[in-house]
Amino acid sequence: MMRARACPLYCLQVDYMTCESTGSNKLTPSCINCCLAPKDCTLHLVDGSSIHCMPH
Repeated sequence: MMRARACPLYCLQVDYMTCESTGSNKLTPSCINCCLAPKDCTLHLVDGSSIHCMPH
C-alpha cells in the first residue's frame, strides 16, 4: 500500500541553494523549502544560516 506524503507549501527566505549533485554551483530557487528541494541539498538562508535537506 502506497501512502501520499503531504508537502507544505511555504517559501523560506533562501539566498541560494547548493546540492551534492551540482557540486558547488549556487542555484537560485524562486520558492523552496526542504519538502520541495531535491535530496541532499543545502538551503542557504538570507540571514546567514543554512538548512541541510535530508533525502525523503
